[in-house]
Amino acid sequence: MLWVLKTQSQKSKTSVGNRKRLTIYDLARLTGFSRGSISRAFNDSPHIARSTREKILIAADKFGYQPHAGAKLIRAKRTNRLGILLPHFTNTFYSKLYEAFDLEARKRNTFLQLGLFHYDNHVIEAFINYWSSGEIDGLIAGTGMYTTSRALERLI
Repeated sequence: MLWVLKTQSQKSKTSVGNRKRLTIYDLARLTGFSRGSISRAFNDSPHIARSTREKILIAADKFGYQPHAGAKLIRAKRTNRLGILLPHFTNTFYSKLYEAFDLEARKRNTFLQLGLFHYDNHVIEAFINYWSSGEIDGLIAGTGMYTTSRALERLI
């Protein structure tokens, strides 16, 4: 059986049925608050009254608004994701290793992106090229990996 999960960008097109995902512009129009006030309410800014923050958060909950996670990550210049390169899961050692890293990462509000390379140097290069575009904040990789140091330097 194959399961297909929608990505966040796909979900933004339709969140419930055919309804469009509510944006900060929509919430501002519905509540009468400015986009800046809404942003300050969600970012726990000290420059907004507690009563205003509460009204905005209650309205956001009522209308089903959630801030766009990607926009927040761009401002923070962090992805809260770590890449982890493993050769495979046929040896339970690797699945247990992944699980241990995942549990520790989640304690720090960080998530893992798994790259299984099946001992193929080209696959390692492809993951590193993809991740070096800013997809991850760091990389967990074993010392036995046999990729070129130039590929790894792009992540440093």
